[in-house]
Amino acid sequence: QDEFNRDYGIHGLPLQVAIANDNNTPDLAEEVARKLVKDPAILAVIGHNSSNASVAAAPIYKNGKLVMISPTSFANQLREQSYVFRMVPQITFFAAQLSKGLGKAIRNPKVAICVDRSSLDQLTFKKEFQDVISGYKGQYIDIPCNLADSSFNPITVVEAIRKNNANSLMAAPYVNNLPKVHELFKVVRENQLSIKLYGSPTMYNDRAIAWGGESVEGLTLSVPYYPDTTEKDSFQKLWKTELNTWRSPLAKDTTKAIAAGLRQLLQEEQPTRQKLDTVLRDQNFKVKGVTGEFKFNKDTGEREFLFKEARSDALIRVQDGKFVKIEH
Repeated sequence: QDEFNRDYGIHGLPLQVAIANDNNTPDLAEEVARKLVKDPAILAVIGHNSSNASVAAAPIYKNGKLVMISPTSFANQLREQSYVFRMVPQITFFAAQLSKGLGKAIRNPKVAICVDRSSLDQLTFKKEFQDVISGYKGQYIDIPCNLADSSFNPITVVEAIRKNNANSLMAAPYVNNLPKVHELFKVVRENQLSIKLYGSPTMYNDRAIAWGGESVEGLTLSVPYYPDTTEKDSFQKLWKTELNTWRSPLAKDTTKAIAAGLRQLLQEEQPTRQKLDTVLRDQNFKVKGVTGEFKFNKDTGEREFLFKEARSDALIRVQDGKFVKIEH
């Protein structure tokens, strides 16, 4: 916000940001969406965060003709012809990328999988992961591990891993259940299981290392964006902390897209927030973001890079207590 306003805002008008919290829950997301749609001062929405929340809120924005761009939701259901946009590829892409990385790292992988069965995108992640692993002559172990279960017990999971002689563990948690995964990894290490750890993009954040400590050493993730050294240094200087997430850069690019769209929209004689959807879907509309230059697919609202070499996804791993890039 400050960066845009220092650059004279949008045709001299300052960009104002209102913050709403849906707690990553569908019911609250619907309530927030209804309030935002009714407020004529709201020109666009950056959100929601979790796929469950975004999928619940999307029909409300679509019917209310208010643009919604989620920087972080992966669910395949978020493909719309109007008013709904998404910055990250479908979760199937990252599941395939991670499973290929695992297949190359382990001969005859035998994978135990923990998934959050309350999460739409994580269930899709699990299915795609299983399908690709089978192509590497691997197998997945169906163990009792539902991260959404209120009675989740990491000791039971560890016993199942040992019983089935798994050589790797993949965790796909809903964002609100991240502490359960860190608890599981700690129990895995305490029991000295010699297995490799893998996870969905949800796990790329500061808490993974802060909470997990030595138990997450070697954890490999597939992520939609990994910042370069320049961006990391800039973030460190501004916020006095290390940039360990793909969410902030994608949220910034979402804001850039909305600001660019509003600048173009305000050149019209009768600009309305409903017309912003048309501006963003125009195939001549382009945004130079920190994650690459992109536009939106006019039929699905999904972000598309203008050049293949601009792809920003990566495989990353925790090494010596830090996330490092291991493959593009």
